[in-house]
Amino acid sequence: MSFGEAVKKERERQGISRAELAQSLGIARQTIFRIESKPGYKPHNLTVKAIAKALKLSMDQAGPGRRSDPAIDPEWGGEGREG
Repeated sequence: MSFGEAVKKERERQGISRAELAQSLGIARQTIFRIESKPGYKPHNLTVKAIAKALKLSMDQAGPGRRSDPAIDPEWGGEGREG
């Protein structure tokens, strides 16, 4: 499952609209739409991290190359944290 698919599935499971998620993160609703709908769209790593944390997705679900290193980023508290 892609990150976009995981975001959409979890967002809908939690009953959160795109607009609500975007507003809570201070990003554009269109960004959430693009992540969920456009497989080639590559959002900034900080955006991915914020969405994953808000929806309690693991960084493993964010896709290859997007894992958080707790030695570098001790504030990451999502599932899948290594260390």
